[in-house]
This record gives sequence, structure tokens and C-alpha cells, in this order.
Amino acid sequence: MKSNQEENVANIEKNNWPESFKNMDYALFLETNVGYGVTLNYYRYGIYGYFTDTAAEGEKLYFRLCKKLLGTKLAMEKHEEWVDNRKTHIQNLSPDLHWVVAREYPESALSLSCYEDKVMLDGKLMAESNGEGTLAREISFYFGKDENGGYFLLDSNVQDRRAEIAEKLGGYNYPAFVNNTTCIDGKGKLLAAAEADSRAIRIYRLEDNALLHYITVEKWNEDWPVEISQIEGEEDEGWIVFSNGDMTYRMAYPNGKVEKIGEYMYGTVYSPDEKYRVYCTGNIELLESCYTISDEKYDEYDRLCSRWNEIPTGWYVEALETGEKAYIPVETWIQDDRPLYGGRCVWLEKERLLEMLE
Repeated sequence: MKSNQEENVANIEKNNWPESFKNMDYALFLETNVGYGVTLNYYRYGIYGYFTDTAAEGEKLYFRLCKKLLGTKLAMEKHEEWVDNRKTHIQNLSPDLHWVVAREYPESALSLSCYEDKVMLDGKLMAESNGEGTLAREISFYFGKDENGGYFLLDSNVQDRRAEIAEKLGGYNYPAFVNNTTCIDGKGKLLAAAEADSRAIRIYRLEDNALLHYITVEKWNEDWPVEISQIEGEEDEGWIVFSNGDMTYRMAYPNGKVEKIGEYMYGTVYSPDEKYRVYCTGNIELLESCYTISDEKYDEYDRLCSRWNEIPTGWYVEALETGEKAYIPVETWIQDDRPLYGGRCVWLEKERLLEMLE
């Protein structure tokens, strides 16, 4: 049987987008956290859709967008080149591509303890920050959506508040824990957070951190970490997507009704029209559970990882009506073939993107 690394290499030049995806209204901006050794990590970026024939082409499309919006020339193909990148690059952007977060690492990108972010609206500088020494603020800026469909910049201390809640509920505030166990909705109004030591999810109003809902989840396995990847809705009702161990669920709130949607589907997010969903094969917290689980649970963890390692690493896009899937391979760090640590997706407006790149 081929390893997931070999599967990725074999598929790297294939067009894995079924014909039906040609009519999808979105492109995917993907940030993939790639493992590097035991404690270090770095990110690879790409823009994907039916119009990208290969995984490498998606990365080149991202380079073109960086040149268009930031004037930065990027041409990284090997892991070493991504790791050592210190040039200004797109770290986040709004679905309509008007807002862009540009990031630069003055030091090696491995550190993540020193970076500079600048937020631009149609090329005009709107905000900036220096992330030196503030690991919890790995993603410094977020966007909300107003009633007219336009996007706006959220309060600059949102990530600090996320970190405070994550630390209160789980005892940690390092970036992977904060970004996995808490999640902001697309409108920038709600925050969902998982309690580390009990089967519960809390929903807060982001404006004042007021607790709106406290939901107990009976299907929760306390032996494995929880990742909340999406929350959508209003204060009184909506839905949440979360993963627990090898399972991923969609849960309605406030009634807490849970629907299992699949296995090993980390970072799952639904498209705005809910016709598609995308997920990644990586989850850093679950991967590193081996350091904290009890000896009697290790055999169970080993079996979970054995099945996990059979899945080719990368991203999968699923059309919910037909069940068809597109596969975007992402190679892991080849020196030790560690699984991906996870990732993040922004559903971009495809027509707007293609117009900008013409």
C-alpha cells in the first residue's frame, strides 16, 4: 500500500475536479499548516477551483494574486522555500477580495513569534500590528459581514478575547489551541468555544462576550480534543460544525441536535450557499494527543492514527447534492512525513477573483 506521501506525489499533476464543479460560484483560498519537526510549523497557501488543473497551479495563482494586490513576487516550490519566506504575502482576505491582510516575517517564518501585519481596503492601509511576542495573536485581523453584504474590519482585540476565553475553558492560549477550540461566525457577531474538560460548547456574543448558550454534547468523547470549524446563524438559533477525535458533526443550536457528517474531516466549512463543504486531513491537537493520553488509551489512539494515515493528505471539496469530491493534494514535510497540522479556508467570490486576475 502506498503511503499518503506517495499518493500525494502521484496525484500532484492530476486534475481532480469533477465536471460538475465548473458551475461552483466560489474559489477556495487555502492556508495549510504543514508540520515541521515536533514543535515547529509553517504555512503553504493556494487558490483553487475547477479552473486549476494541478495543486501546483493553485499555488501559482496565489503568487499572481500577491503580485496583483501587494506587488510581491513569490515563486516557492519546495518546502524549504516556503519555510524561509520573509516576503510580504497574503495571509487573509475577505470573500469579495476588497480587504486583504498582508503578513511579513522579519525573522525566519519558523518562529511565528515575530511578524508584521498590514490590513488594506482596496489598496489603502487601514490598520497594522506587530505580532512580536504575542503568540496567541497568530491571526490578528478578522472580517465581519453587514446586512448589505459588505465586509468590515472587526475590533483589533478579537484574537486577544478569543485567547482569554480559550485559556479560561481549557487552560491554554497558544495559537493552535485558540484557533481550533474557538470559532467566529461569518458575520463577526458570534463566538463558539469548546470546554476542554467537559462535553459542552458555549456561544458568546462577540460584541461584549455575553454568554448566549451553553450546550452539552452527549456524543462527545472526552479522550480526544474538539475542533470547532464553523458557526453560522443568529443569536437565537443556528448551527455549528465540530470534530471530536476521528468524527465530525454538525450541531444545531440551541436544541443541541447532532448530525454525524463524516470521519477525518478537519477544518470543515460549508460554502455560503451550503451546496459544498471543504475539509482538511490535518489536526495538530489530535496528532499531539499522544503526549497527554493515558497508557490504557494509547492502543485506541494508535488504531485511530493507522486509519488516519491511509487517507491521502490535503483538502477535499464535496458537492452535497451529488456527493462528488475534488481532491487538492498537499505534501507533508518529506523529511519525517508528519501529517498536516490543519488549515483554514476562505470561500472567495469566483467571478470577482477571475476579473482581478485577467
